[in-house]
Amino acid sequence: MKHMYDKKPAEEFDCILQNIISIIKFPEEIYRNKTGKQGDFIFKKEIKGLLYLCSIQIIESDINCGNLESNYIVTAFRLRPKKTSYLNSYGLLWSWKGDLPSS
Repeated sequence: MKHMYDKKPAEEFDCILQNIISIIKFPEEIYRNKTGKQGDFIFKKEIKGLLYLCSIQIIESDINCGNLESNYIVTAFRLRPKKTSYLNSYGLLWSWKGDLPSS
């Protein structure tokens, strides 16, 4: 969270902080992140007319003598209007499809 606070405008940081759970729990789309980029998945959600992306990386570590634990490293940012094509080359894994949950 500190790197977001240091590098993002205050209103962007505040929106992310207040909505991070919603972005992850109720995304509009989920993408596979590109190889070599930080994070495994990208969650996308529109909040108050602006698009927010959240990158999640899953790390498995053997810190309990044979028991694997998963950690999730999250970073989030607002997608600027001029960069709406940012996700065009990412692999779409899931979409909300008209506000109805998948069956």
